[in-house]
Amino acid sequence: MKKNIISSLVCASVLGGLSLAGCSKEGAVLKPLPLAEAPQAFDQAFKKANAETQASVREALEALRTTNSPKAVILLQTLAADANLTPAQQQVAARGLMTANAMLQAAATNGDSAAAEIQQIRSQEK
Repeated sequence: MKKNIISSLVCASVLGGLSLAGCSKEGAVLKPLPLAEAPQAFDQAFKKANAETQASVREALEALRTTNSPKAVILLQTLAADANLTPAQQQVAARGLMTANAMLQAAATNGDSAAAEIQQIRSQEK
């Protein structure tokens, strides 16, 4: 049962990320952003963003780098929901969120109580 809930949350998060990003190319499918590519992808997409958004990006990248998946998910969800993002920024934020969600699921599965708590809170919000 718990495994089904976790799987459902990941699927819902991925679908939510896809809907936030939209499609810049017809038929394009978003994939999670590999951790090694995240700094360059975010830097390129957000180089002209305002200082507050750039600070949020730096904080999210640090959370990804240090595998703080609960914090990364929260920060990237907030970033991806920003209505002022360009389509390219939305896409990178959504892909980063997909990566953070996968990290969160893995952490919860491996006994990380903070990750499990975030997943539980998110499931109650739906």
